[in-house]
Amino acid sequence: MILMNDKNPREEIAKIFANCGDPMDAAVKWAQNIAASQEINPNKDKIVFIRELRREEPSLDLKTATYLARMTARVS
Repeated sequence: MILMNDKNPREEIAKIFANCGDPMDAAVKWAQNIAASQEINPNKDKIVFIRELRREEPSLDLKTATYLARMTARVS
Protein backbone atom coordinates (compact mmCIF):
# COMPACT_ATOMS: atom_id res chain seq x y z
CA MET A 1 0.00 0.00 0.00
CA ILE A 2 1.37 3.38 -1.01
CA LEU A 3 0.35 6.44 0.94
CA MET A 4 0.50 9.63 -1.04
CA ASN A 5 0.30 13.19 0.11
CA ASP A 6 -1.10 15.31 -2.69
CA LYS A 7 -1.20 18.51 -0.63
CA ASN A 8 0.57 21.52 -2.09
CA PRO A 9 3.21 22.69 0.44
CA ARG A 10 2.78 26.34 -0.54
CA GLU A 11 -0.96 26.12 0.11
CA GLU A 12 -0.37 24.41 3.45
CA ILE A 13 2.10 27.11 4.47
CA ALA A 14 -0.40 29.77 3.42
CA LYS A 15 -2.99 28.16 5.71
CA ILE A 16 -0.63 27.90 8.69
CA PHE A 17 0.67 31.47 8.29
CA ALA A 18 -2.65 32.91 7.06
CA ASN A 19 -2.51 35.88 9.44
CA CYS A 20 0.67 37.17 7.76
CA GLY A 21 0.80 39.48 4.75
CA ASP A 22 3.29 37.23 2.95
CA PRO A 23 2.88 33.71 4.38
CA MET A 24 5.92 32.22 2.63
CA ASP A 25 8.22 35.01 3.78
CA ALA A 26 6.85 34.74 7.32
CA ALA A 27 7.31 30.97 7.29
CA VAL A 28 10.92 31.23 6.14
CA LYS A 29 11.71 33.86 8.78
CA TRP A 30 10.05 31.69 11.43
CA ALA A 31 12.10 28.70 10.27
CA GLN A 32 15.30 30.78 10.29
CA ASN A 33 14.58 31.76 13.90
CA ILE A 34 14.18 28.11 14.84
CA ALA A 35 17.43 27.22 13.11
CA ALA A 36 19.25 30.04 14.89
CA SER A 37 17.80 29.30 18.32
CA GLN A 38 18.59 25.58 18.01
CA GLU A 39 21.98 26.25 16.36
CA ILE A 40 20.99 24.16 13.33
CA ASN A 41 22.54 24.69 9.92
CA PRO A 42 19.63 24.21 7.47
CA ASN A 43 22.08 23.29 4.69
CA LYS A 44 23.91 20.59 6.64
CA ASP A 45 21.47 19.31 9.27
CA LYS A 46 18.42 18.85 7.06
CA ILE A 47 16.79 15.97 8.91
CA VAL A 48 17.31 17.55 12.32
CA PHE A 49 15.97 20.84 10.97
CA ILE A 50 12.83 19.22 9.54
CA ARG A 51 12.25 17.42 12.84
CA GLU A 52 12.54 20.67 14.80
CA LEU A 53 10.18 22.49 12.44
CA ARG A 54 7.58 19.78 12.98
CA ARG A 55 8.09 19.85 16.75
CA GLU A 56 7.53 23.59 16.83
CA GLU A 57 4.51 23.46 14.50
CA PRO A 58 2.71 20.10 14.70
CA SER A 59 0.38 21.00 11.82
CA LEU A 60 3.35 20.79 9.42
CA ASP A 61 3.26 17.46 7.63
CA LEU A 62 6.51 15.91 6.42
CA LYS A 63 6.14 17.14 2.84
CA THR A 64 5.44 20.72 3.88
CA ALA A 65 8.20 20.77 6.50
CA THR A 66 10.67 19.43 3.93
CA TYR A 67 9.63 22.11 1.45
CA LEU A 68 9.97 24.84 4.09
CA ALA A 69 13.39 23.50 5.11
CA ARG A 70 14.54 23.67 1.48
CA MET A 71 13.27 27.22 1.05
CA THR A 72 14.98 28.26 4.28
CA ALA A 73 18.26 26.61 3.26
CA ARG A 74 18.23 28.57 0.00
CA VAL A 75 18.25 31.90 1.80
CA SER A 76 20.55 30.89 4.67
